[in-house]
Amino acid sequence: MNPPNSTVPGNPCYIIGGADPAWNCIPESPYHQEIVYTTLVSTAVWCLVVVLAVIAFRGIYNAKNYSLRRKRSLLCYIALMSLFSTGSLAQGIILMQNLVFTMYDYYSDGFILGGLVYYSVAITLPFAVTGADGLMAWRCWILYQGVNYRLRLSVCCLLVFLLLCSLTSAVLTIVLANGDFAPATPLLAVTITINLILSALIVSRLLYHEFILKKTLGIAEKTSPFRRVIAMCVESCALIVVFAALALGMEWAPNALVWNLSVIPLTLLPHICVVSPLLIIIRVANGRAPTTTIISESINSDESDVEKKVPGHVSIRFKRPVSTQAPSNEDGNFTAQ
Repeated sequence: MNPPNSTVPGNPCYIIGGADPAWNCIPESPYHQEIVYTTLVSTAVWCLVVVLAVIAFRGIYNAKNYSLRRKRSLLCYIALMSLFSTGSLAQGIILMQNLVFTMYDYYSDGFILGGLVYYSVAITLPFAVTGADGLMAWRCWILYQGVNYRLRLSVCCLLVFLLLCSLTSAVLTIVLANGDFAPATPLLAVTITINLILSALIVSRLLYHEFILKKTLGIAEKTSPFRRVIAMCVESCALIVVFAALALGMEWAPNALVWNLSVIPLTLLPHICVVSPLLIIIRVANGRAPTTTIISESINSDESDVEKKVPGHVSIRFKRPVSTQAPSNEDGNFTAQ
């Protein structure tokens, strides 16, 4: 979608001449002020990312129940996502300097990814979104390890399909960088859909296990560990969905002022995509999140581990001792990840 028509009365923008007119705003316009203020807010959020990354890094490094391979994988993930956030901030600072003070026009001067800069989309946004979606998909896959083969295969195919969609939308964001189409639209729409689907899968699985435990063990806690894990997962998805939905809606708004305001969620979204998984990693690594073994190696009702031996009585057989503390993560148990 092209920017709103600058000839509309009250539009704070003016047209830069040329056969293929690109538009920009005068330095005193609200658009430039939004870029400056948003960059300042982005800097504050980036500082939060740095603090969370350090805490997560220390928590994973000192974790006792993680293998060396798992530690290395998570530490590399934390470092990579932090770099995406840093790259987004660096682009915002450069954009603020060049666009506001020197009036350099990336879009019309042939910069290879000028369309992304032109639409205030961070070049690292596709990678940050894909990284956040990947962690959520991994948590979902771990949670469904204890189900029967057909359901596990179906979930696996669905997760692979969702990740391929995420990667495709990230590639389209780069391909459409210099087109007459808002480049972040496919990425935002896909990540909203993916997070909603994964949230539904995780919540349904946790609610099912809570129902089984209440039915077999008579557990009736108002705030069970399952509910706290659900809240944590929904919170992680909601952060991304809210900002992505705001950016998507404002990016397609016909009103020039609202369109200009889309720079705010678009600029903050890369940092949000980093903050969201870091919060999960910190809670798990530092032991502040409830960790409950809920797959087949603890209670497997699908395999008749709960069997009615005597009418009116229930016999419960466990393959391993049940604990509210997470066992070793080597065997893939779900630990609120």
